[in-house]
Amino acid sequence: MMLGRGLLGSTVILVTIHSASCCPEPPCNGINGTMLQVSDIDMQKSLLLHAMILSQDPVRGNFFVAVVLFTLMVACAMYAAIMQRWEERGTKSQIPSQSMLKGIDEMHFTPDLVVPEGCECVLLVCSKPKRGMTYDVIDSGGGVVLGMEDSLEATPVPRRKLLTPNKVLLGQCVRTQRSFPSQTSTEITFEIFNANHAVFAKLTYEPRQGRDDKVFIETTSQKFLFFGSIHHQTLNLTDFCGRLLATTEPVTQQGPRGEPPGSLLRLRVAPLADVGLVLCSLMCIQNISPGW
Repeated sequence: MMLGRGLLGSTVILVTIHSASCCPEPPCNGINGTMLQVSDIDMQKSLLLHAMILSQDPVRGNFFVAVVLFTLMVACAMYAAIMQRWEERGTKSQIPSQSMLKGIDEMHFTPDLVVPEGCECVLLVCSKPKRGMTYDVIDSGGGVVLGMEDSLEATPVPRRKLLTPNKVLLGQCVRTQRSFPSQTSTEITFEIFNANHAVFAKLTYEPRQGRDDKVFIETTSQKFLFFGSIHHQTLNLTDFCGRLLATTEPVTQQGPRGEPPGSLLRLRVAPLADVGLVLCSLMCIQNISPGW
């Protein structure tokens, strides 16, 4: 009778090892954890019973100790293998695939100019650019961040470019021919091209007498809205869920490089917003006039 109970203790050890090796997730919470806890209690009782029996037989006692140690070593090895597989599976799930990275790049106009989470981007832009004028986009300290200039290429309609300080093209915008004053359309429409010369977004403005200006920006996957006053250069940019992405306001003090008051526009861009798309949209808005 007592020997049978002792064998039951060995069986409990093997059942515990089998449960741990088959568990797809680390034994921490839930049903598996409860089962292991109950098995551990039974195993402790069985070990105490074996100790009482085998204390009178040194040979059997040494053999039993060896079996227990070997069983524990196997259990530890199995548990370590399970945890290693679990960590490898978690690591693989955190590594983005190439298709995911491509989707992120296609969603953003300039992926390298997306504001990091928890940060804000503040830039100073020329408030009233003239046709053919080249000017810098600077930070609050006067450092050159980006550049804007008109294209010198012979095209049916002028293009304004967004460039890096090294003159690398990031994007450009052009007013569509059907929205010129000679056409019947009352809308003013721009197309925004990415660095690969592909149309990324369309910007549409329709004059609204006596009301706030509204400018709609539409990409293949997103829609945005500029609203406020173009004349007073106070605009807010939101997505269609109402999340504020950017604001503009005139700089009433002297600029960091000695620019006269009122000649600069302060642009604030919120976290996770695309600075390149905001700037190209602003280039379009600044040129909403019959002569552009």
